[in-house]
Formats: sequence, structure tokens, C-alpha cells
Amino acid sequence: MKITKPYLLCIVCLAMSGLVWAHSEQDIKLTEVPAKVIHAAQEAKPGIEMEEAKRIDGEDRIFYELEGNLRDIDYEFLITEDGQLIEMEEDD
Repeated sequence: MKITKPYLLCIVCLAMSGLVWAHSEQDIKLTEVPAKVIHAAQEAKPGIEMEEAKRIDGEDRIFYELEGNLRDIDYEFLITEDGQLIEMEEDD
């Protein structure tokens, strides 16, 4: 995963706001990601092929970070466990 400055800035801002404060982060299988989370990413980018997933246990919430590809463009999503899209980033 390529981490860009805007992505880092977003994570820092989210952490400072208390929305995300990672107690743990782990790679998981795509089959372990809740359907609502996958649906949120697919709704944001119809036709995207998911490739990787992480579960982030925050202080008060669980988040999922998904990575996928559509037409040779990589995308990263940060989505709550109930399917709310927090951020989508296009990776060049």
C-alpha cells in the first residue's frame, strides 16, 4: 500500500477528532468483511475489484480499510462497520 500525504493527513485528522484511534489493525480476508462495507465501496466505485482488506479496531468503532482496482487505477476506502464511507482515495 502506497501511503500518500493526503491519506496520512486524513488519518491524523480523524485520530485527532476521536473518530479513529486505532487500538489494533490487522489484515483480514475479503470474505471476513461485512457485506455493508463491501457494498459501500462498490456503490462509490461501481465495478471495482477488491484486493485487500484491513480491520481497524478504533476506540469506539470498528473500521475497514479496503483496497481495490478499477480500470488500472487503485482506490482505498475507509468505511465504518455499518457501511458509512468515511474516505475514498484514488492512488495514481
